[in-house]
Amino acid sequence: MEKRMRFLAFLIGGGLLVTAMTGCAALRGGAEEPATSHSVPLQVQVDQLRMDVGNLHRVNQNLAHENAALRQQLNNLTVNVEYLRSMATTANQDMTELKTQNAQLRQQVQQLRKAAEAEAAAEEARKKAEEEKKSTKEAKPSTGPAAPKPQQTRPVAPVVEFEFEDYSSDPSPLYDQAMNFYRIGEFPQALIAFDQVFKNFPTSNLADNSLYWIGEIYYAQNDYVSAFEYFDRVTRQYPDGSKTPDAYLKKGFALERQGKYAEALDVLNYTANMFPDHPVLPLAEQMIRQLTQ
Repeated sequence: MEKRMRFLAFLIGGGLLVTAMTGCAALRGGAEEPATSHSVPLQVQVDQLRMDVGNLHRVNQNLAHENAALRQQLNNLTVNVEYLRSMATTANQDMTELKTQNAQLRQQVQQLRKAAEAEAAAEEARKKAEEEKKSTKEAKPSTGPAAPKPQQTRPVAPVVEFEFEDYSSDPSPLYDQAMNFYRIGEFPQALIAFDQVFKNFPTSNLADNSLYWIGEIYYAQNDYVSAFEYFDRVTRQYPDGSKTPDAYLKKGFALERQGKYAEALDVLNYTANMFPDHPVLPLAEQMIRQLTQ
C-alpha cells in the first residue's frame, strides 16, 4: 500500500514538473511561436491526473475487500481443519479401544475353549467309569444278598475362572458391537444393535448415542425424514446428552436436504447460539451462509 502511494506521488510530481517545464518554454517563446489549438491546458492535465489517482484508489479499496474476504475464508478453513483433527483423534481413540476389546475377546475365547475341553474330558472319564462298573458286574455275578450300590458320583470338571461380558447389566459391549457394524457399513445389523441398546438401557449414558447413530444411518441412506425423527428424539428426550449439539446440527442438515430451508435456518441459528464453544459451530455457520446467500 505504501509503495503504491509513493509511486502515485511520483507520477503526479513528474506530471506537474513536465507541465511546468512546458509552460515555461511556452512563455519564453511566446512572442515567436504562438500557442496552437492542440496544446493541453495545465488544469486539464491536473484534473486528468486526479481522476487517475481516484481510479487507482478505488482499485486499491477493491483489492483490500478481496483480501479481507480471503482471510475470512482462511479462518473458516482453519476451523474446519481443527474440527476434522478432533474427529480423527476421537477415531484413533475408538480404534485403540477396539484393539483392547478384541484382545479381551480373544482371551475369553481361549478360556471358553479350555473350559469346553475340561468338560469333554470329564464326560469321557464318566463314560469310562460306567463301562468299568458294567464289566465288573458282569464278571462277578452275585451269590448272596445284593450289596448296597455305592452312590454314583459324576466326576467334576475342574473350574476354570474367566470373565464374561454380561449384556444384561452393561450396554457397552452391545454398543461397541453396533459401532463396529456401523464403521464397516453393515447398516442393518448396526440398526438392530443400536435399537437394542436404547430399548434395554434407556437411562444409560449410551442411550442418546444409540438414537443419534440410528439417525446417522438413515441420513447416510438418504432417508432424511427418518433421520430427522431420530435426531429430534435425541434433542427432546436427552436435552443434556453428549450428542445433543450434534443432533441439533444434523436436524438442520436433514431439513435442508428436504428443501425446508426456512426451518433449517431456524434450527441452525439456534444451534450456533446455544453451542458457541462446540465444534458444531463452524459447520452450522457454514450452512447458514449457504442458506442466506
